[in-house]
Amino acid sequence: MTEPRSLVIVATSGAVSELVGIVQNPRPGSPRYAVTALVGKGALLREISERLAVPLLDDLSSAVIAPGTHIAITAGNHLLQQQWVHIATARKLEVATLIHADTTIGPWVEIGVGCVIAPGVRVTGNVTIGQHCQLHTGAIVSHDDVLGDYVTLSPSTTLCGSVIVGARSTIFAGATVMPDITIGMDVIVGAGALVNRNIADGTTVVGVPARPLPSSGTR
Repeated sequence: MTEPRSLVIVATSGAVSELVGIVQNPRPGSPRYAVTALVGKGALLREISERLAVPLLDDLSSAVIAPGTHIAITAGNHLLQQQWVHIATARKLEVATLIHADTTIGPWVEIGVGCVIAPGVRVTGNVTIGQHCQLHTGAIVSHDDVLGDYVTLSPSTTLCGSVIVGARSTIFAGATVMPDITIGMDVIVGAGALVNRNIADGTTVVGVPARPLPSSGTR
């Protein structure tokens, strides 16, 4: 069996444990990795690094990382995530794509580099997922959906088919997007919302049906 590739996880939140779970239970046919270090700060990351018996490094830009090491990135802030990807690219570190074994990936599905796909995610057919997207537990991405780069789908979100989600948009837990809807870039969809109309760039929507917050608008 081929030796697993060295992987450094860069994180700001408890989602690092989710990434470790994916590394330990990869989808068949996916590259195999072994976590060799974490990058970040805080008690939680320190605790996880101790559990894994790997070092906790302060900063990706100055950390000593061996050539050929892969990087996995998770962050709640798209800007920070993009900064880390830029640093990794400048250092010629390859950003890994992680897919858990308990996923359904249908035919004609394209998944960009740097994506993280958690347990229970269901992707049907003819779907395009951009680079550095994060699909969390139980998310459903239906036929003919298109996700731009750096899109985040929180747990149990549902895209019902022929949905377009623009770059850097986040759809929070339990939200549903009806078929043939276009969601712009930098959009936030609140938890439990029902989206039944197109959403302009930079808008935050909440509720059933989803409507923009009074202060929401293009950012």
